Amino acid sequence: AVPEKLENIDVPLLQVIRNLWHGYQLISKNPDKAEPLHLLLPERKIIFDAQGNVQDIVTEKLLQSHKLIEEFMIQANICAAQQLEESRKNFLYRVHPEPPKAKQEVLIRLAHMLQLPWCPQKALTPKAINQILKAARETEFKEVVSQFVLRAQSQAQYQRENIGHFGLYLTHYTHFTSPIRRYADLLVHRALLEALQLEEKAALPTSPHSCGELDAIAIQISENEKRSLLAERITFDRIMAHFLQDKLFQNFQAFISGVNEVGLFISLANYGAQGFIPMASLGRFAYKVSEENTALVNRKSKKGYQIGDEVEAVSYTHLRAHETRED
Repeated sequence: AVPEKLENIDVPLLQVIRNLWHGYQLISKNPDKAEPLHLLLPERKIIFDAQGNVQDIVTEKLLQSHKLIEEFMIQANICAAQQLEESRKNFLYRVHPEPPKAKQEVLIRLAHMLQLPWCPQKALTPKAINQILKAARETEFKEVVSQFVLRAQSQAQYQRENIGHFGLYLTHYTHFTSPIRRYADLLVHRALLEALQLEEKAALPTSPHSCGELDAIAIQISENEKRSLLAERITFDRIMAHFLQDKLFQNFQAFISGVNEVGLFISLANYGAQGFIPMASLGRFAYKVSEENTALVNRKSKKGYQIGDEVEAVSYTHLRAHETRED
């Protein structure tokens, strides 16, 4: 059965939706389907009022219809890559290198520290990481583990050489379609139109054919994407700061998301805002970083603050918590 409510939908459209849903179920149940990373981080949406002021910041609900659309987009991207390979066309792959070994080791240490059951493998594949995420899903460490998995990932990029996509666990992948229309998509569209002879060449802008042209374009659009993501992150952080500035002296549920030799990093549970607690406010020489770099430990009591601990943030800049963990 189709999971969403479908009242007041025309019969022909309803049949299309049912066919799509049936196809999605078949793809999902395929035993040979690659298992991508199931990184279910909350997606937050900013609500503005009529005057353009921030009214609220809410977490978007992930629906089955979202998963259906994403799955068919991935399938379209796979088909586009395979078709262009068969047509021997030069084009840009969407690649995602595996996490650096150092970051893989940090993630493994975190899983051991939080006592999350998973089956160690020679290589930290998406399937192995999913075991860690699944084990954390029913614990208070759910979001902090997801954040660590995200931080461990390499940056996806465009390039002519195909090295596969680690996150999706795919060997052939390009950007034929994406939620935000990109120049990379347009390059693939033009290459497909030429390969399949679907358009008159005179009516179509010439696709870059030389390896040098494609390499230069790949570098440029990958860098543009990095700048775009950074601008988005900075914009969201500024809006979040503006939203929280009139909420002084309020209490927020938070958790410790990182530690280092100069203090604690915390995240607000409901909003995802980041904060920092300097070591000086805890007692500059009272604590030391654990060998695993996952906790601040009191030199005398051996108790302290550990990644994943729930804390209470007050006025967004002060932390109130009790030492409860033994190292």
